[in-house]
Amino acid sequence: MTLPSCNWGVFEFASSLESALFFFLAGFPVIPIVPGTKRTAVKWDPWLERLCEDAIRAYWGEHPNHGVGFIVPEDVVVFDADTAMAVAALYQIEESFDIQSRFIVKTKRGEHHYFRLSPGIKIKTCSMDTAKSPHGIDIKAKRSMVLLPCPGSGKSIDVFEVQHVEDLGEIGQAVVDANFRHNGMTPPSSPALLRPPRKDNGPTTITGKQLATLLEVLDPDLGYDDWIHVGMALSLETKNSDEGYKIFDAWSSKGSKYEGPDATLKVWRALKKKPKNPITIATVLKMVNDTGANAMEIMIESRDRFKKVSAATVGPKAQLIVTPEENVKTVPLDRYSLTGCSAELEKRRQDEVYVLDDIALIGQATAFYASPNSGKTLAMISMLSDAITDERIDGRSVYYVNADDNLRGLIDKVKISEEFGFHMIGDGFQGFRADMLLGILEEMTESGTAAGSILIIDTAKRFTDLMSKRSTSAFTALNRRFVSQGGTVIALAHVNKQKTDAGKSVYAGTSDIIDDFDCAYVIELIDDGISSGRRVISFENKKSRGSVAPVAHFSYLSPDCVGSYRELLDSFCRIDSDDAKQAVTAAQIDADSPMIAIVKSAISAGPSAKKDLIAVLREQAEISRDAASSLIERYCGDNPATHLWTFERGNRGVHQYRLLTTNNPETNHEQR
Repeated sequence: MTLPSCNWGVFEFASSLESALFFFLAGFPVIPIVPGTKRTAVKWDPWLERLCEDAIRAYWGEHPNHGVGFIVPEDVVVFDADTAMAVAALYQIEESFDIQSRFIVKTKRGEHHYFRLSPGIKIKTCSMDTAKSPHGIDIKAKRSMVLLPCPGSGKSIDVFEVQHVEDLGEIGQAVVDANFRHNGMTPPSSPALLRPPRKDNGPTTITGKQLATLLEVLDPDLGYDDWIHVGMALSLETKNSDEGYKIFDAWSSKGSKYEGPDATLKVWRALKKKPKNPITIATVLKMVNDTGANAMEIMIESRDRFKKVSAATVGPKAQLIVTPEENVKTVPLDRYSLTGCSAELEKRRQDEVYVLDDIALIGQATAFYASPNSGKTLAMISMLSDAITDERIDGRSVYYVNADDNLRGLIDKVKISEEFGFHMIGDGFQGFRADMLLGILEEMTESGTAAGSILIIDTAKRFTDLMSKRSTSAFTALNRRFVSQGGTVIALAHVNKQKTDAGKSVYAGTSDIIDDFDCAYVIELIDDGISSGRRVISFENKKSRGSVAPVAHFSYLSPDCVGSYRELLDSFCRIDSDDAKQAVTAAQIDADSPMIAIVKSAISAGPSAKKDLIAVLREQAEISRDAASSLIERYCGDNPATHLWTFERGNRGVHQYRLLTTNNPETNHEQR
């Protein structure tokens, strides 16, 4: 197949095989995609290791309807604009750097622009929420997966002016950083999070002269979003004063896009109305640092030329209150202040996205307590797989630490993780040991890699002593730091063997996990599936922060009824409360059936008072007086559909019991 070097306009492939071969010959590491999804149909590394033309022909010959994607190489980036606003912004950024993409793909909602990265570029993948940031540009890099045009993909080639991926236009760090700044994110090349000026080495407020000096570092022809953010910060800092306008206009006038003082004034007046989430001067300080300059040094140098003030309003009528240097105190807590860093912290805050149905949120620590073999691991893997398939989460960010399984069980779960693209980590494999986890979490928290990571701990007792308050408190404190940096933790734990008088399960160990985690559930096995063939479990919420369900019910085939773990996983589903109530009723009758038979036999032998039935139950079933009384009352009534016996008042008001012989629940249950 010969690759053309012209601009095709819109081009469509006749088949997925033709598309895969075309892009493979052009140097793209193609990979098959499950139809109608963004999920790869094969494991990445084994596929890429044997990737060749024969492998492509064999695979798509057998699976002609599978889509085509590719794994982004280290030296390639794809800018993904999903709205008209984002597309316009992308072209504006490219125009400002005088670059054009030589490979552009049209999508249903926008465009993909391909570029090659200069050596040594710092970059990371970035995904934006289109609903909340319609102007945002997704950045696909470093082994991201991108869908390519093929039949049924909704994508087509708009521009293709290369023979090979190496012919893509090359971009530098400034272009990458500009896209991150457009998204309101810290560029990959930027220094660490900027802290606000400390009282012992910086001014207590920023004067008009200092603002003007800071802006000298910034190019007034930067993107519109950044330009307007500068204006918003100046307006807020100077209370939209005339002096603030003069600073903004003087800086803007140095750019080629300047439209005159009247245009700037119109924008300035519009900025007088404060938004709900105002842009502060911290944004300008960060932008200055992003250029390689040091905003702190600029402010300190400016301070040396002016007296330090304790309060000031920039403007014609500014009143400066001079504070003698010897009265300015240094407080040790100043160095830890987050004031001025709200924009950075906001980026770390996770949107309210469910990682597990509607019972666990991204960005929280959630605990699930259950008895052994009740299906808690099955529930986690099933709901994780659904979240990945629904694209609520990225499987590559999920780390399932399995320290509570035998080799056979681990193999089953690794196969599932390979299918859905999340990480499965086993105790004693690949050099990992359970006692290493807490140190790894500490490392992730300190390095910033906790952000976006989803950690499932199965089970918590393998990593901490739940009976020790000191050990558990240290464990929860580390998880809290992990979550505060943008991570997500889901911990599985066991309940006590002894239940409450009401038959409810109780979490095992100290209360620290319940106290310190954001959310906690206890999982109850309400139907063991012995008679029905399907188990039913309920998730009952014990603590929540955010919109999670107070109770949720799920059902799955009894393990005795399936031949494989995958079959068991496929049977897992959510059920409504009515179905759960029916399951509870059926399970209760199954559990009570020996005692029901005792009561029915006693009643059939002749008139029976309650005290006589209780005596028979205590003797033959060996249960307590209260339990016997509760069972008699549970099935007593006048409704044949739900009751087994009723009573009539005899001499002196004594209850004499008789059987209900039609349509009783025991009969109905047996007929099922």
